[in-house]
Amino acid sequence: MRDSIGGGIYCSNSSAVITNCVVVGNTTGGLSSIDGGGGILLGRGSTTIKNCTISGNLTPHKGGGIFCLESSTATITNAIVWGNSASEGPEIALSDHLGASSLAVSYCDVKGGEADISILGNSVLIWGLGNMDANPLFRDAGAGDYHLQFCSPCIDAGIFCEEDPELCLFSNEPFPNGDRVNIGAYANTAEATDSSQITDDDGDGFSECDNDCDDADPTVNPGAHEITGNYIDEDCNGDLGPCDPNAEWKSHGEYVSCVADSSKDLERLGIITKDERSALLTNAAQSDVGKK
Repeated sequence: MRDSIGGGIYCSNSSAVITNCVVVGNTTGGLSSIDGGGGILLGRGSTTIKNCTISGNLTPHKGGGIFCLESSTATITNAIVWGNSASEGPEIALSDHLGASSLAVSYCDVKGGEADISILGNSVLIWGLGNMDANPLFRDAGAGDYHLQFCSPCIDAGIFCEEDPELCLFSNEPFPNGDRVNIGAYANTAEATDSSQITDDDGDGFSECDNDCDDADPTVNPGAHEITGNYIDEDCNGDLGPCDPNAEWKSHGEYVSCVADSSKDLERLGIITKDERSALLTNAAQSDVGKK
């Protein structure tokens, strides 16, 4: 913990380049209105931040992740700024104290997006291409593991080589690397996560990353219709439809009637056949659901 400014990194009167860094779990205190920068504080200089993860930093003042002031200029690319905390600008704040600051952001994952960045006075935010506001899906942030899960939206989402032939490099990422650099601290390193584990084993057009809750059964996926009364969550929404056998029923007859009505609609819509509806009704009648 630093007393008032730049809990993790403090740059002043410098031309720093911060790359492939994990800046996490830092805090600042202080009472002044110019205190802040739980993760990084930038003042009176020109700083480049690339391929970094800035998360879980805290300040009671401005800029939980990054705070720019005193005529500083900075660019941040291929970075994750997520889950930081501050009273003003939880992820990023810009101040015009002792001169307007400017920050250019591109191909970054910033929680809350552009709308949540605090811009004071005449400071300037340049919101470039490729930015997103999506949960980066850290592997286990609580345990200090900021590698990406294989479903992370930050995989293969970094800057294109037409825009920056050096920053786009991905050759150090494990193969297959998607021919595009990741976003975050492990971009273009051997520790980068690749997307090769994303598979659609049952061929229904949905993978685990699409919330397919049973990738071995093509009838079960987020696009499926819920078939009531069969104890299967076909549409992967966490419940078993209007006739949930696990719900509280006033009587067995109430449950059977529910299955009869719902299955009738499913048959009418062509979702199930007459024989399939008959099997649902038989199973409902023979079940103990609702019996006291």
